[in-house]
Amino acid sequence: MNADNFQKSISVSIAIIRHQNQILLGWRDQKLAQGGCYEFPGGKVEQGETPEQAVIREVFEEVGIAVQPIKCFATFQHHYPDRLLTLFFILCAVQDVDELKRIDAGWHWIALDALQNYQFPAANQRIIERLTWARQIAILTDNNLNFKTPDTKVIKPNVGALYVRLSGEDFKQFVKHKAHLFDQKQLIVRWQDYLNLEQSLQDKTFAVHLNHTALARLAQAKAVDESQYNEISMSLQGRNLIAACHSELEIKYANTLACDAIFLSPVHATPSHPDQVGMGWDAFASLATLADMPVYALGGIQLADLATAQTYGAYGVAGIRDFFD
Repeated sequence: MNADNFQKSISVSIAIIRHQNQILLGWRDQKLAQGGCYEFPGGKVEQGETPEQAVIREVFEEVGIAVQPIKCFATFQHHYPDRLLTLFFILCAVQDVDELKRIDAGWHWIALDALQNYQFPAANQRIIERLTWARQIAILTDNNLNFKTPDTKVIKPNVGALYVRLSGEDFKQFVKHKAHLFDQKQLIVRWQDYLNLEQSLQDKTFAVHLNHTALARLAQAKAVDESQYNEISMSLQGRNLIAACHSELEIKYANTLACDAIFLSPVHATPSHPDQVGMGWDAFASLATLADMPVYALGGIQLADLATAQTYGAYGVAGIRDFFD
């Protein structure tokens, strides 16, 4: 190999420390390589270390706290002019809330939807896009779909994400006529629909939705048959997961799978499910505190409910009727 073309290969383990809908960031000194911007804690994987071991060590050295690795959030390579980095982004939880008091100066908690306002090293940009969940999610169902309109039930301006919950044939028609929405909104699709998408649209899918049956199936597979779980989860690699939760048990399942967000419902009774009594805000708040990830309030929710929902522990809101013009 020509010495001028040689790139040093380095493995780096990076901690995504999530707590109460925030991510821990620090400032990277201007004098350092790729400096003058914000960064996640982490560093080089030493010989003989796993990425998980490296991230535990690096966070303790840099931040001063102990963390528990939850899952490998993403792995990819990034080419700089002088080096090739293999990056392991590890989602971590703080082991004990008392640890938060020991965080070194210079590290700051930043809200998920504010991450795009901060400058990061070029290698981190793909991760920032995946972490930045919209606060409002519109849900597209068979009842509010019209392919004859110029666009699908115009989504209100402040709504940044769209969950496409359509039956088989309607979903195919949506993909055929409305594929441009994969570029315009954070698109969420059901697991079974995701598996049938072309690779190019899978790559543009922001999150995959797990209903309560799929959620239980995956959580139970992880508990009793790791190989089966790994085989199933390979189909979802690199995608955010958002699960439908209605109970403490289902939230436990979502925590076990390290889902990236959940819908918690029903907050109120809805016309589509009149037989289901809403849990109310107090019960919602009690359940939301059990979740290790952002929680979206769903069920009889309007856009104007966002501030109220946040006071009860929600990250955001989701709904059908009020989220479209």
